[in-house]
Amino acid sequence: MYAPVSRSIDFYLNLHFSGVSDSREIQRYDIYGNSVTLGKVNRVYMMPLSIGLNKELFKGEIEGNFRPSISFGVAPTLVMYNPYDRSFFNAIAYTKTKFAFGPYAGIGINYKQSKSTSLNINLSYYYLPITGGGVESIENSEIKDVGGLQLTFGLNFMK
Repeated sequence: MYAPVSRSIDFYLNLHFSGVSDSREIQRYDIYGNSVTLGKVNRVYMMPLSIGLNKELFKGEIEGNFRPSISFGVAPTLVMYNPYDRSFFNAIAYTKTKFAFGPYAGIGINYKQSKSTSLNINLSYYYLPITGGGVESIENSEIKDVGGLQLTFGLNFMK
């Protein structure tokens, strides 16, 4: 959802969903072709709600359809985790939640292809520490921050 604030600034809300993994997770395959992650305890997912402002840089100074921008805001995030030793659908009933909250900042490019469509590419960094302790993805290793770099591609259909 976008709402103009001024000539070059937009307020927006975006809801994302993604998986979270520990950098030490090593995926292997058994003799039957099934993937196995050694020491994995939980599947971890996150759903951040990005609330922020997007400023179009050089508004009116650059001719053509190429528009660079910066964005910043906050992202309250729902962190969900369930046991890895259960099958995927069976584990849904055992899902537990935690919350994370923090800021983000990013840069992006908006390329207007026509009067009705545009392509967005954004690179953002999120800092999202989990409140009340971390989540264990692999044995003896807690994930305490679910943030990091996020690359987003978007296609906008304009009125």
